[in-house]
Amino acid sequence: MTTNVLSADSCPATNNNAPTSVLMWLDPTVNNVENSDAQKKLATIYTSFKKFQSVEDCEDAIRQLTGLSRVILIVSGGYGKDLVPRIHDLQQVSSIYVFCLQQEKYIELAKQYDKIKAIIVDLNVLTSIIESDYEQRMNEKNPSLINIPDINPKTDNNVGAFQHTFKHLVNAGELQYTEISMKDIATNVVSRFLRDPGRDFNAFVLETLQPIMYLLKREQNLTDFTGPLKRLLAKEKKIPCAVSQRFLIDTMMINSDRFLCRCLVSLLSKCNPIPMIQPPIDSKNNKYRSIPNIIHIWDYQRPILLSFGIGRFKGKTSLINAVFESNFEQSMKDKYFYQTIDVDFGYNFVQRRPVNIADTHGELSNETLNEISMIFNGFLVHVESTYLCSNVSKVIDYVKLASNKSYVLLLIRDVEDENDEDIQSATKAIHYACSNCQIQFLPNVSDKSTDENKEKVGDLREKICRDSVSFQCLNENSIREYLEKLMNVTEKTTIEQDKAFINRIRPILINGNKDDYPLYSLYINMCKTRLEVVKIDSYGKDFQNDKLYKLNNELFKADSEFKRQLQLGPHQYGSGFRLFLELLDSQESRLAYLNLLSMELKREREKQTMNREGVPFYEQLSLEIHWRNAIIGSPYLSDAKQQILVDAYRDYIVAGNPFEIVDGDNFEMQGDFLKKVFRLLPNKKFFVISVIGPQNSGKSTLLNFLFGTLFEARDGRCTKGMYGTLVNIQNKVSKDKLVALNYDCILVIDTEGLLSVQKTDEPYDKKLILFCLAVSHLVIVNVDGEIIEPVKKCVVLCTQALQYLGETRVRRPTVHFVLNKRFHLNEEYCKSLVECVQKTLTENNLNNEINLKTENFHVLSQAFNYKPFINLNGECKVSSTVEAFVTNVQKLCQHFIDISSDVIRETGDIFCVPNNWIVFANRVLQTIKKHPDLTYFQEVFERNQYNKIREDIRNDFDQYLSPAVARFLLEKEKQNDSDHIKQSFKIEYNRMLRLLEDKLKEHCDNHEATDNIRTRSLKFMEVQMISIFRSWEVSAVMNSERCKRDEIVTEIDSKLRQKANSITHKNCLLDRQAASKMFELEFDNLVAQIKDRFK
Repeated sequence: MTTNVLSADSCPATNNNAPTSVLMWLDPTVNNVENSDAQKKLATIYTSFKKFQSVEDCEDAIRQLTGLSRVILIVSGGYGKDLVPRIHDLQQVSSIYVFCLQQEKYIELAKQYDKIKAIIVDLNVLTSIIESDYEQRMNEKNPSLINIPDINPKTDNNVGAFQHTFKHLVNAGELQYTEISMKDIATNVVSRFLRDPGRDFNAFVLETLQPIMYLLKREQNLTDFTGPLKRLLAKEKKIPCAVSQRFLIDTMMINSDRFLCRCLVSLLSKCNPIPMIQPPIDSKNNKYRSIPNIIHIWDYQRPILLSFGIGRFKGKTSLINAVFESNFEQSMKDKYFYQTIDVDFGYNFVQRRPVNIADTHGELSNETLNEISMIFNGFLVHVESTYLCSNVSKVIDYVKLASNKSYVLLLIRDVEDENDEDIQSATKAIHYACSNCQIQFLPNVSDKSTDENKEKVGDLREKICRDSVSFQCLNENSIREYLEKLMNVTEKTTIEQDKAFINRIRPILINGNKDDYPLYSLYINMCKTRLEVVKIDSYGKDFQNDKLYKLNNELFKADSEFKRQLQLGPHQYGSGFRLFLELLDSQESRLAYLNLLSMELKREREKQTMNREGVPFYEQLSLEIHWRNAIIGSPYLSDAKQQILVDAYRDYIVAGNPFEIVDGDNFEMQGDFLKKVFRLLPNKKFFVISVIGPQNSGKSTLLNFLFGTLFEARDGRCTKGMYGTLVNIQNKVSKDKLVALNYDCILVIDTEGLLSVQKTDEPYDKKLILFCLAVSHLVIVNVDGEIIEPVKKCVVLCTQALQYLGETRVRRPTVHFVLNKRFHLNEEYCKSLVECVQKTLTENNLNNEINLKTENFHVLSQAFNYKPFINLNGECKVSSTVEAFVTNVQKLCQHFIDISSDVIRETGDIFCVPNNWIVFANRVLQTIKKHPDLTYFQEVFERNQYNKIREDIRNDFDQYLSPAVARFLLEKEKQNDSDHIKQSFKIEYNRMLRLLEDKLKEHCDNHEATDNIRTRSLKFMEVQMISIFRSWEVSAVMNSERCKRDEIVTEIDSKLRQKANSITHKNCLLDRQAASKMFELEFDNLVAQIKDRFK
C-alpha cells in the first residue's frame, strides 16, 4: 500500500540539473494515529512524501525512480533488516534513518551500511533530524545558482541567486570535520567532483566554501585546505577555470550578503592576505574591482609598502613571503593573477610587524599604478637584471610614478656582478631620473633554504624595517578617501551609509561621556558598593562592624538613587540608552549595525596603549556595556520596545555571537531578562560545557577551535566574567555515529582567566569555578602544560563547596582536564597529574561530587608556532597554527559529543531546558555571592576542621549560654537601669569570652587547627557571642522597664485609692469643681514624679 502526501506550499525552487529529493516512510504502523502529527510535519518539509506498509511496494517505488532522484528513507527496524541490504547500493538511495524501539538491536546493521545515518527512538527527534537534513540539502540543492565569475556571473540582484548569510558561517563545518584533516577534506571534495559524470563545477565550488569558512572562524591559514586542493587539481584540464585561493575567496564574497562579506574580510585578515584588487567579474566588463570592506579592517596606524615587478621573472612573491613572513599566493596562469593586489596587515604577529605589505600579481599598468599609488607609503620594485639593462627607460617610467612617495626601493634581481658596466649605467640613469630611489642588488635567491640566501633575505628585511622609521604615514581620512575612489558607485554608496552610521553614533556610543549614561553610572556605583559589602567577611580577621554599617548605608543610598532614576522612565536614561535602542529598531539591519559598532569600539580600544584596568567605563565602552545599559533599563520600557529588545538579543545569540552570562565588571547576572530571551527558544534543549583555567592558558582559543565559536582571544584579561555561545548540533549523532543526540545545541561557556595578574582575587576565582561546576554538565579544566598546585587546590576546594549548595545544581558534573601547550605529549606523566587530583578528592570523600575518571584528560600541543621576526623596537614574532593541534582538537570535539548523552543521563536533564537553566544559574550565583564561606578556605581539611570546631562552639554555647543563664541574668538585672545593665552585661560578656576562648583553644588543639582556622573560629565565636549578649541586653533592658512600669502603675493606683479613701472617711462635701481640682492636682504631682524617675 502506498500513500502520497503532497504540500504545494513547500515546493522548493526547481532546477532541472539538481536531484529531486523524495521522502519515504516504510513501517507497518506508519498510518497509526500517533504518527499523524509527524506525517503532517514531514509533508510540509518535503514536496514528495510517500508512505509504505509493505517492503515490496517500497522497494519497487525506489527502483522505479530515475538516477536524478534521491531517496531519504525512514524505515522500521524489522523492515530495515530485510530491505536495506538490497537497496543500499542503489544510486537513488541517499540517506536511511532507522526508526525503532530499541537502538542497540540495529547498531550492527548500521555499521555495515554507511547510508544509515542514525537510529532513532523518539518521534520528535526523528522529525527534527529530517527537517535539519532537508535544510542542509537545500543549501546544496541548487548549485547552478551560485555566481561564479566569468562562468555564470550575476547580472543583477535577482532573488534566485544563492546567497550565503551569517548563519552559513556559524554552522559551516561544525561537528562535521571532527575525524578528518583538511587534506582529507580536500581529497574527498576533489574525488566527488572527478567521479561525478556531469562534472558539476558549480557544485564543486560550493562544496569548497564550507571548509574555507570553517577555517576562517578559527583564524587559520587557508592554505591548509586550498594547498592540497590545488595540487590535486593541477593536472585536470577539463575544468572551466583555474582553482586558486583568490578565485574561491572571490566566489565566496560574491555569493555572500553584505553583512557576511564584512565578517569574512575581518576573519580573513587575521591570518591570510586579503584581496584588494580583483579582476573583472566577466568578459563583458574589463573594470577591475576593489574590495570595499577592506576599508573597515585597514591598518591606519602602520605604513604599508606595495611590492610590484617590472617585466617577467619568477620568485617575487616567494621573496616577499620570506622577507615579511607573509603567505601571499603564488601566481598562476589565470586572470586572478593579472594586475591584481593582495594585502597582508600582519594581524597574526605578536608585537606587530613595523610595516605592512601589499603584493601585486602580474605586471601593473602605468594607469593602475598611478591610480593606487597614493594609498601606499612606499614601493618595493622588482626587476630582473638582464631585463633592466635592455629596458631602462621603462623602468624609469615606473620608478617616476612611484617616486611621489619618499620611499622607493628598487630590487635588482639575479645580479651576478654588481660592477657590470651595463648594470652601473642603468643604475646611474635611474638615480639621475629619480634621486630618492634606493637600489639594492640581490643575487639569485630562489632557494631560500641556503645560509647565504637566508642572510641576504635577513639583510633586506633589516634594511626595510630600519627604513620604516622614516616612512611618512597618511592620516586615516586621506587613506579612506583614496580607497573610496577605487570603488564603484554602489560600493561607495554602501560605504557612505556605513560611514554616516558610524559618524552618527560615534559621539555617544563610541566616544561618549558619563553624562550620556546616567542610569548605567548609578548602576555600576550600586554594583561596586554591593561588591564591597559582599567582600566583607563577618568572620574575617579584618572585619570592622562600623565599616560594614557604613557600606550598608552607602548601598542603601546607591540602590535608592538607581531605582529613583529607573522610575523616571526611559527618557531619563541618557542618550546612550536611547541611541542604542534606535539601532535595534531595524530588524533587517540590526546585526549589521551591531557588527559595525563592535568593530569600531575594538578599533578605539586598540588605539589605547595604557593599562585599561580601573579606567572609567565611558572611556572603555564596549558592545557588552551597551547591551547591559539597555537591559537594566528594560523594565520601564513599553511592551513593544521591550519585545524589540528581547527579539534583538535573541537574534544576536542565535546568530552565534557570544553573550554575557555573568558581568565580570559587576559580578551580576541579568536573569529576568535572559529568561524572556530564552522563552523564545521553545522546545529546545542544550548540553552545557564550560571551560575554566588560568589566564592566558588558551581557553578561548580552545573553544574557538573545538566549536567554531567567536570568543575574543588575546593576551591579558580578554574575557571578563562569563560568556556563552549556542552551537547548533541538530542532525548530529554520537558514539558510533548512529544514536541521535537528545539535545539541540551546546551552550559553550567561556570564563575569565584564573590567577589573573590584573585582578589577583582568589575568592573571585573560586566563585567562577564553583559556578561552573554547579551549572555545567561538562567542565573543561584547561591548563598550560601542567596542573599547577593553585588550580588543583581551587578545583578540589570548589568540589567540596558543591556539597553546601543544596539540591539546586547539576548533579555530579563531569570534569575533563586539557593539558594545553605541551612540547612533549607524555601521556603517562599527564595521567599521573590527573591521578593526583583524583587521589586528593578520594582522600577527602569528594570523589562522588564530580565525575573525574582517570581517562578524563587530554594532551594538546601548542596551538601556534611562533617564529621570531626582526623588529628594531622590541620583540616581534609571527604565529602560525600547528596542524597537530587542529587535528587533536577535532578529535577531542568528537569525544565530547560522544560522551554527552551519557553525561546528561548521569547529571539529569532538568537543566537542559534553557529557561530552567537560566533560573537555577541565577539562583546559584546569588547563593555564592551571599555566602563567603563557600569560597573562603585555603585547604580542604580546613573546612572540615572549621565545621567540627563550630560544632564544639555550639555545644559550649548550649552549656554556658543556655536559656537558663539568660533567665538568671534577666532576673538579676530587672531592678537596674539601662546603664547599669549595659555595664553588667559587658562584664559578663568579657568573663564568658575568656572562659570560652580557653575552651576554644582546647578544641583547636584537639583538631590541630591551622592558624587560619583558629583566627576564623575565634571571630565566629565572638560574632555569635556579641549577637547573643546584645539580644540578652536588649531583653534585660526591656524587662527592667517593664518591671518599673508595673511598679509605677501599682503605686499610682495605690495613691489615688488612698486619696479617695481619705476624702470619703472625712465625710466632707465637695462640689464638682473643687473635687476635680483636687484630684487633677494629685494626678499632676504623680506624673511629675514618674517623669523624674524615668530621667
